[in-house]
Amino acid sequence: FTLSKGALRSVPRRTLCPGSPRKVGTAAAGAEGPLIAEEPPQPVVKTAIPGPNTKAKIKELSKITPCQAVSVFVDYNKSVGNYQVDVDGNTLLDAYTQIASLPLGYSHPDLLATITNPDNARAFVNRPSIGTFPGSDWTERIQSSLMSIIPKGLHSVTTMACGSCSNENGYKAMFFWYRA
Repeated sequence: FTLSKGALRSVPRRTLCPGSPRKVGTAAAGAEGPLIAEEPPQPVVKTAIPGPNTKAKIKELSKITPCQAVSVFVDYNKSVGNYQVDVDGNTLLDAYTQIASLPLGYSHPDLLATITNPDNARAFVNRPSIGTFPGSDWTERIQSSLMSIIPKGLHSVTTMACGSCSNENGYKAMFFWYRA
């Protein structure tokens, strides 16, 4: 099934703009609820974006560093799940999730518990180069975490620092496999 450019012009555009007939913020069919209990039910925009507080912060930051790419300043204490709250109080649905590095969203309770666990403090503070200088407990950590959920038929894992490098290295692995 393909559409010509002419046929595409006749397809009505659906937007999320004010006055659009499309409903915004409705849950997906079959959804049981938010992943995090405190997650807002929908976006709430209280000011223009960027708002006055963000504009003031951009002006202040621009005195000490280039900041042309800054969109909004985020209040990470109020951001939860898939919702980012800016310093002007706007609650925005974040489909960008930083650089795809927040697969569970903002302030996920399990991740907060992990980062505040004293057993993890040295790994977070020292940020070891795992490929070259893994900590003495690295094998046990991999066995009890990633290897416990590995798909059937696989026998190893490769860890990455973020979503972007995970995707990039996934493509590399496929190309290496294909060329072999």
